[in-house]
Amino acid sequence: MGEVFLARDLTSGAECALKRLRDREAGTLAALRREFEAPVRLRHPAVVQVFELGQAPDGTPYYTMEYVPGHAADRAIARGDWSAACFLAAEIAHALEALHAVGVFHGDLKPSNVLVVPGATPDAAPRSVRLLDFGLAALREDGGGGHRGTAGYAAPRSSAASPSVRPPTSTVSAPRSTR
Repeated sequence: MGEVFLARDLTSGAECALKRLRDREAGTLAALRREFEAPVRLRHPAVVQVFELGQAPDGTPYYTMEYVPGHAADRAIARGDWSAACFLAAEIAHALEALHAVGVFHGDLKPSNVLVVPGATPDAAPRSVRLLDFGLAALREDGGGGHRGTAGYAAPRSSAASPSVRPPTSTVSAPRSTR
């Protein structure tokens, strides 16, 4: 649906990520607006911050978000590094708990939508985690709807046979990291 570029905010001079649509169809514009608005509802250290939604001079819609100098979760954690894996799982659980509390359901949780910021040295624990890409997010007040997610990662209840995205049926809780 879109392309992401490293950019520089003209006001602050800070690096940011800019996501722009490849085409300008009305349906994709609505999806980009939803992708932007979902994380705006919340400020959480494990959810990417979004800054601005706009249109380029040629009419192409875009939005800017914080630049996260990390790697996708499936490439950032070494096989067998249980300490890092538990840290990652706890941070994702806290982010999802916060999102669900404000009525946002991610809809496409998978390793490529979780960025892990590495520690100061190669053998150090990860510094932080960011959940991103809210393109398939559902809002509680919209009633969700239809299939969401990527095959192999989507919850079974989000399948095409399910009438809508429903709130979670159980509460996931993890201890807060003291790192």
